[in-house]
This record gives sequence, C-alpha cells and structure tokens, in this order.
Amino acid sequence: MIFNNITQLDNLSSINFNIFWNENGVESIFEFPESTYYRIENINNMVWQKIKALKQQRRLEEDEKERSESFKYIEDIINWVRDKGFKNLSKINLKLYLSEKKMTLRAINLQALYLEVNKKLKEECK
Repeated sequence: MIFNNITQLDNLSSINFNIFWNENGVESIFEFPESTYYRIENINNMVWQKIKALKQQRRLEEDEKERSESFKYIEDIINWVRDKGFKNLSKINLKLYLSEKKMTLRAINLQALYLEVNKKLKEECK
C-alpha cells in the first residue's frame, strides 16, 4: 500500500513515511509496543529498498531517452565538425557544440555521443 502510493510521485527524493502513517491514523510509531514498532521499521526499510530500485530504473530510462534524443544530432554535429575544419571531434569541441545549441547531457551520454560521432567520422574517411 505504501509503495503503491509512492510510485505515483514524480520526486522520490523527499519521502516522509511519518506523513503516510499519520494519514492512516498513526500519530507516532513509538506509541506502539516494541514488536509493532520493529514491524513498522521493517516495512519502512522494505519500501526504501523498492524506492531505491525504482529511482535507479527511472534514471536508466531517462539516460536512455536522453541518449536517443542526442543521437538525432549526429549528422548535424558531423556537418559542424566539417565546417570548422576539424578531422575529428574532441570532447571540448562537442561541449562547445552543445553549448551553442543550449543543450546539456549527462556525462555518460556525452561520452556515448562523442564516441558515436567519431566512429561515424572515421567510417566516412575510409
């Protein structure tokens, strides 16, 4: 029940279980016997583990989406490299291109785009 409510949230960074327990009539988990308190703590810990996995899954999905979006610019980047007279693309030049387009990428996607563009440039030189 807790996890189902939490999965609907966009921001998983600031979750307060006390609010959930208060909404369900529990003022303080410390008012319960020790065994019940430990059960509630155990539930909270299991939910945190699920939240951690959900955050990681969302991050991977966002990375994949960002990567596929950035790969749409490969031909444009290759043309930009040719216009500038470069033989290959350095990471600094890629960052310059992205800043001109007012784009930012996560480090992993920046590296993937850099490798893919240089691969295509080498293929074209052959």
